[in-house]
Amino acid sequence: MYKRRLNPQHEIHTEHNEVTKRYGKTLEYTKKHHWHNWLEKAKDPDIWTVHWIISVPASDGGKACIPTLKHKVGDNNIIANNNKDKSDALATAFFPPKLAQNPIVERHKYGQPCCAHNKITREQIRKQLKRLKPY
Repeated sequence: MYKRRLNPQHEIHTEHNEVTKRYGKTLEYTKKHHWHNWLEKAKDPDIWTVHWIISVPASDGGKACIPTLKHKVGDNNIIANNNKDKSDALATAFFPPKLAQNPIVERHKYGQPCCAHNKITREQIRKQLKRLKPY
């Protein structure tokens, strides 16, 4: 196909389109057939799952998948039920406020460096540039 990409009249393009359409139809049929089989074999607890799947408005499902969150704000235990509260809880958990100053760092006295800092020479730079591979 790739070798014939510039020749749109070649038969491989027609064959590719037919195979693509057949794949799409097979995929849709398989999804529908699987859904009907699952519905026919559904038991009592699965019926509630079916109801939930059908009645939820169409979306990407990202926010619906996050369960109720329990977190602490100070000494209070808070339960986040809605999406705004969940978002706030996750934001504070992953991005806590920055500390003004770290008291441990202020108290620590660092000693002298173990070795002197050597400047990088032009010869070292040239040597490394020669080792680089071209794109």
